[in-house]
Amino acid sequence: MNASPTTNQRAISLKRWVTAFSTVFVLVVNALIVLMLWEERQQKIQESVIVAESLARTLEEHTVRTIYSVDQLFQDMSYVLALRAETTVRGAPEIHAYLRYRKQGLPQVAGIVVLNHEGMIQHQTTQGPLSDISFLDRTYFAAQRDSRTTGLHIDAPVDDRGDSGNRVIPMSRRLERADGTFAGAAVTLLNAAYFEAFYRSAPIMPGTSVVLARDDGQLLIRAPAESLFGGTSLVDTPLFKTFLPASPGGTKRLIAANGKDYILSYRRVAGYPLVQAVFVPMDDVLAPWRRDIARLGTLAIAITLVVLALNSVLVTRIEREAHVQRELAAASARIAGILASMVDAVITIDDQGIIETFNRAAEQLFGHIADEVVGSNISILMPEPFRGEHDRYIADYQRTGKASVIGRGREVAAVRKDGTTFPAFLSVSRMRIAASDDLPGRRQGVGDREVFVGVLRDITNWKEAEAELIASKSQAEIANRAKSEFLANMSHELRTPLNAIIGFSELLDSEFFGQLNERQKACARDIHDSGQHLLDVINAVLDMSKIEAGRYELVEETMAVEEVADMCITMVKEQAAAGGVTLVEKIAPDLPWIYADKRALRQTLLNLMSNAVKFTGNGGSVTMAAVIEKNGGMAISITDTGIGIARDLIGRIFEPFRQADSTTTRKFEGTGLGLSIAKNFIELHGGTISVESEVGVGTTITTHLPASRVLGPSGVVPESVEEPVA
Repeated sequence: MNASPTTNQRAISLKRWVTAFSTVFVLVVNALIVLMLWEERQQKIQESVIVAESLARTLEEHTVRTIYSVDQLFQDMSYVLALRAETTVRGAPEIHAYLRYRKQGLPQVAGIVVLNHEGMIQHQTTQGPLSDISFLDRTYFAAQRDSRTTGLHIDAPVDDRGDSGNRVIPMSRRLERADGTFAGAAVTLLNAAYFEAFYRSAPIMPGTSVVLARDDGQLLIRAPAESLFGGTSLVDTPLFKTFLPASPGGTKRLIAANGKDYILSYRRVAGYPLVQAVFVPMDDVLAPWRRDIARLGTLAIAITLVVLALNSVLVTRIEREAHVQRELAAASARIAGILASMVDAVITIDDQGIIETFNRAAEQLFGHIADEVVGSNISILMPEPFRGEHDRYIADYQRTGKASVIGRGREVAAVRKDGTTFPAFLSVSRMRIAASDDLPGRRQGVGDREVFVGVLRDITNWKEAEAELIASKSQAEIANRAKSEFLANMSHELRTPLNAIIGFSELLDSEFFGQLNERQKACARDIHDSGQHLLDVINAVLDMSKIEAGRYELVEETMAVEEVADMCITMVKEQAAAGGVTLVEKIAPDLPWIYADKRALRQTLLNLMSNAVKFTGNGGSVTMAAVIEKNGGMAISITDTGIGIARDLIGRIFEPFRQADSTTTRKFEGTGLGLSIAKNFIELHGGTISVESEVGVGTTITTHLPASRVLGPSGVVPESVEEPVA
């Protein structure tokens, strides 16, 4: 069928309208792009002017601060040199020291020289003998000598022959005697590298040149070194010939001798005969703008092509929307399949609590089929009293709009179809569903509604496992208490006969009941030593059981560390002598006292000392030392030259009944409780124990008591003299 004339006319009219619109649109867009580029160019130039002016002000302020600090130094030097008698003594060490001291506080100063009235060096900061060179012909000296009104004189840069070896700018001020006659000149060598380093650190645009010159055109500093001006004088440049005579400061456009265009911002330095200038090349200023020309030109071409393809885009959009609808339908089918295959129950309800969807896992969990519950209130899946609470919650939500359970998981009780209840874990999320977009006259948001998605999982097995875990923990705690009570009771029961055995063995050894032969006395000593060893083991076990049960109470008092150390050394002296080990005490007598449990601290140090002696061979040494730490606490260390501890065993030596060598053929005896008890005792005091060891070299174990345990002032402890005590 042929299209009607009206349809053809409408198509032609639409085509002409689209063509006209496209042409006008392209022209307007291109005109806007040209205008935008022009405005951007002006903006770039204006921004660069602002940056140049700001940089010039910053550099001027830096120059003023730098020169002012040096000028202040001159005034202080004049006052000090006038007062001190050593000033007249050439090369006086006191003046040399003063000058070096003042130089240290001024990083911009490379050196300080004091010239006498004859132009000879009177004093200087440079090390070594004074030079006999006369400085009468130097401008910075002659200017001060010939006029009392010269003030601060800034000379041309020279190479420093002193300490720095850098390029320096001499600055001088006149020195006068009390009667006003010329006494010499104070000269400060200003380090040019100081200014150059500051210029490098400043936010300078690439290609920018910075110049510092005297007001007579003498160039002092330029950065970079290969600046746009050659030579050492700027007097013939437009800056000094044209701009400065017209205004002490400003920003100008400048065509330099090299033919390049620059933005020049210059300022006379306030209070000093100096000029600060910044030269920003226009090529660098407009480089981003030139890049924008290509980018925006490409954009204009792209826009033109897009407009010309408008009809195709419209068709493509319709096809794409149809494709989107198909994709949405497929996505809905996939989501429905996912919900059906989930192992967790997924239920959706509306804002009235009415069930809308009920997946297959929910059917299996509750025993309902979806058709039985969809359209019903969600409360049918809840037992009392939660059913009534849920109804009140829905009413509060409808009234206030506040949902307290959204986005948080929680345990709930649920009821199956057969009436049985079970624990479940529930998480709820909120989702807004838009109404159909095809509704005529529909406004955004009108007709939208909220649904709530609940995900439930039966946690009956979790709760049973949790109950079993709690029961197991309770049984373990009961068993641990029973063990501790058993150990405590057995320790008390064993200590009574052991004390009798030890006492009678001592009586036998003392021959109180009659003389014994050597074999009998040896047997008596063996009985005594074995009984004492067993008593020590029982005491250690008893202490450990008290600590584990949390029933060990500290009996705290003030004490001197030296006294406790002496007691421990006395108690292990015999053991050390038998093993050929030297005991060394390095504890200063003026250490502050501490507040601690004396028995616990003594037992800790005794265990550490005994261990150290036991694992140190003949000819070795064990050292006890104590110092005040930076945090105000006290560190007591035991250092031996014994066998050491392997790195992988250090973390396990403080475990109860644990020894570094736990094999059946181990060489050294012991229960493995000493270090564990020591660690627990120190931790009861709020402290810590650290270990440093190297196999074959030795071990250092340090106890760290907190500052709250240290009494009296703390500070630098004088070193004690190593004095062998055994």
